[in-house]
Amino acid sequence: IADAAHQIRTPLTALASQADLLSDEASPIRREQQIARIQERIQELGRLTSQLLSHAMIIHRSEAARFEPVDLVEVARRALHE
Repeated sequence: IADAAHQIRTPLTALASQADLLSDEASPIRREQQIARIQERIQELGRLTSQLLSHAMIIHRSEAARFEPVDLVEVARRALHE
């Protein structure tokens, strides 16, 4: 949880800073640049959140699944045959 919080905090801090800069910006060109940066940060946060959720699902499934021995020779023979 601490790692996830740290990973999320950094882009959130950057997003808040960019929003503050945007509120004080008078230049239309610079406002558009700030908006583009905010959109990039939002996409970054979305990717990070998806990665964290995927990681959590993998951990959950690995703890819930039972592992059984697999005869790799048999798997290879069937693959070769097919």
